[in-house]
Amino acid sequence: MNQGRALELTVGRSRCLLAYFIIGHLLALATVWSLSITVQWLVLSLAGLSCSFIYHCRQHQWLNNGRALTYIKYDEQAGWLVGLSDGRLLPCVVTSSYVTTKVVMLYFQKTAFWQWQPPVLVMFDAVEKERFRHLRKLLTEPNFFR
Repeated sequence: MNQGRALELTVGRSRCLLAYFIIGHLLALATVWSLSITVQWLVLSLAGLSCSFIYHCRQHQWLNNGRALTYIKYDEQAGWLVGLSDGRLLPCVVTSSYVTTKVVMLYFQKTAFWQWQPPVLVMFDAVEKERFRHLRKLLTEPNFFR
């Protein structure tokens, strides 16, 4: 792989993100459980928390989901390609990003005004260490989004 402005990485499951989902939902569960509400509201709240946990795990952790991100490629000529677990490669335009030492979020341009384009979350433990560093370096270059 050319280490200039080209990048290719495979995204796997993140244990840290899964732990974050579990801890966050357990804290919400403990909060709901401690409230003095009726049984109907308690059941409704627990159902909502369960749906939230399943939705977020399906989006980010369950790689056999057809819409799960498994591959990211960047080339100066071709631009960004995002690979989904069902084998589709989608060309994308990155409009902005959020970069820290542990997390990279990529915000893509919508293809149509009615479509919702969720940001892509890449955790440090879901990709190879050197390629994650290269992604962070690439996104923090001056004039990258111009």
